[in-house]
Amino acid sequence: MKTFYCYCRIPELDGLRAVAVSAVVAYHLAPAYIPGGFLGVDLFFVLSGFLITSLLLDEEARTGTISIRDFYLRRALRILPPLATAIVLSLALDVASVKAAAAAFLFYANFVFRGSLAGLAHTWSLAVEEHFYLVWPLAFVVLRRRRVKVLIAVMVAAIVMRLLAPFWEISPGWSYQLTPMRADGLAIGCLAAMIPVEAPGLPALAIAVACFFFVHLENYGMLLVGTTGFALISAAAIRGARSPLLRLRPMQYIGRRSYGLYLYHFPVSLWVDRLHLGAAASICAKVLLALALTEASYRTIERWALMLKERLRSGRGSDIMLADAATTKSL
Repeated sequence: MKTFYCYCRIPELDGLRAVAVSAVVAYHLAPAYIPGGFLGVDLFFVLSGFLITSLLLDEEARTGTISIRDFYLRRALRILPPLATAIVLSLALDVASVKAAAAAFLFYANFVFRGSLAGLAHTWSLAVEEHFYLVWPLAFVVLRRRRVKVLIAVMVAAIVMRLLAPFWEISPGWSYQLTPMRADGLAIGCLAAMIPVEAPGLPALAIAVACFFFVHLENYGMLLVGTTGFALISAAAIRGARSPLLRLRPMQYIGRRSYGLYLYHFPVSLWVDRLHLGAAASICAKVLLALALTEASYRTIERWALMLKERLRSGRGSDIMLADAATTKSL
């Protein structure tokens, strides 16, 4: 796969989203069995960088310019309605405070201690991505020929900051969630879109999945440099995505609903824990409730938001709007 065309659906990327969200959900449900499932977030970061940059490159090639306003409107319509719903759900289930809701909705959750966010603790990753969405389109326009060099500098800077964190007395928890220290995964995704090279997609995907089962967050070396290595593996899996396994119906189904599933599964999980069910019954209840809420959100809120996005179409941007609706996932 030498290049990706932004104006059509790429089923393999939906499949990769399914892999990522399944890993995260499984990690939250049974961390002892999939200790590296937290790396699904890193896969999402790389996917986001790749997809957003692909869309920007496509718009630039088609129109000669980038509409920053349209970009922000599309992102807001994609991100905010499901997020607001998840926040309201968390408040209704009494698994998050009003302060946590504010942190999640205003995208500073990654600058708040995750333990205080309870059912919205997972929104730290949305904050990281939203900071990326805010800055990268502007930088993309300004940098032009220096884009690759700056992205490499961002990747190196993130690694250096994590390595220096102990000397700055920054705890591993903060190193894990602060935007500057997690920017390397997003930068690698951007570079994967800008440097179209062949990659061994299936072996890379196999290594990524193996990491879910054998990597542990408690490994400090993994936090310092391992996440960058995983991001590079993820980029190879994206660039070389060809496996028919990624195109299977269940993978496509989950991938297209991955944002909602990510949002709803965690507050639901905390609420079900209060019911004091048996281990098996608890996991079943969590999965079924999360899937039901995800499907309801997908068929109502997300489709409604998509309709609004399509109204933004114009003669110069209609193909890009279709691409955004088809391929972009925000986690």
